[in-house]
Amino acid sequence: MQNEHIKSIKIKNFEIHEDTEIMLDPGVNIIAGDSRNGKSAIFRAFGWVLDNRPVNIDPHRNNDHKDKPIEVCIKMADGQFVRRIKGKKENIYETNEHIFSVVGRSVPKEVTDIFNLKDYNTQLTQHDPYYLLGETPGARAKKLNDVVGLSIIDAAVKEVNQRLARKVVDIKIIDSKITDTQTKLDDMPNLVILESILKEIRKDVTKLKAIHKKIEMLEEIISRIGITIAKSLILKGKLRAEKEINNLQKLVDEQTTIKQNIKELSTLIENIEQFEELLSKEPKVKKADKELKSLDALIKAKIKIETNIDLIEYTLTSIDNLNSNIIRKESILEKAKTKLSLQLKKYPKCPICQSDINDDIIKSIINDL
Repeated sequence: MQNEHIKSIKIKNFEIHEDTEIMLDPGVNIIAGDSRNGKSAIFRAFGWVLDNRPVNIDPHRNNDHKDKPIEVCIKMADGQFVRRIKGKKENIYETNEHIFSVVGRSVPKEVTDIFNLKDYNTQLTQHDPYYLLGETPGARAKKLNDVVGLSIIDAAVKEVNQRLARKVVDIKIIDSKITDTQTKLDDMPNLVILESILKEIRKDVTKLKAIHKKIEMLEEIISRIGITIAKSLILKGKLRAEKEINNLQKLVDEQTTIKQNIKELSTLIENIEQFEELLSKEPKVKKADKELKSLDALIKAKIKIETNIDLIEYTLTSIDNLNSNIIRKESILEKAKTKLSLQLKKYPKCPICQSDINDDIIKSIINDL
């Protein structure tokens, strides 16, 4: 029994046993007691679970609880158990993992595997014949062979002979197929030429597959290059726009300076007007001297004003040109974005992040530019 032993048996409503549990030790166990106290019933309970027998014994005899289900549970030392239950609505075997319905005298294989017992391992009633004494010489030899393991050799020899017989049949079938095939080949004189042509076709197919694979790789590379170029153009446009913006900022700064100069000129004009008012009250000599100085200052101021006016006109012209360039760059940028969006829709996955291409992904890529 694979170095395991029966640890206990619990019997309910079986013959005289209403609820009995017996603990067993490894090795030999002796059950002693007076007559008609249920010693034999214990062995019959074992047989009822192990072999589903005896069938001619009423498990409910000698008890007053015929309306209750019979239950016998045998536990093994390794923790496995087998429980047999029979009632008005059920007749089952139960193990740690399965529940089986009882059919006839059969015992589920999972149950017999747990006990690993042969019929010669048990003598469950006092009326069973003594072991081997009632057997024929042939049956006795077979059981002894089974006990010492010689039956394994017989079974192995039988299996080998059966396999050899099957292999002989298989060889004959194969020989027949070879003969038929050779006959068919003899009837096909152009087979060698066809085989040669087939080999060449297979080589061409292999080459075509390799070329097709290279074409797919080139298409992917071209796609990535196209996207990279588009991004480069957009980046270049961005850089140019930034440069134009910087230039515009410089012009704005210059315009601020011009405004400051105009403000200073306005202040100077006010001072001249005040000076003229004062001159009207001074003597003529002083007035003439002051007028000459004022005239000189006015000439210088006029020259400065003319210079600032030219600078203002140049600045305004530059601002107009810059606005035109910005509008043109924005148009180029929008066209590049549209082209990039159409290019991305041709591919199932983004060549940069390998995400599935959809309108949201394309919109995100365009907005990041």
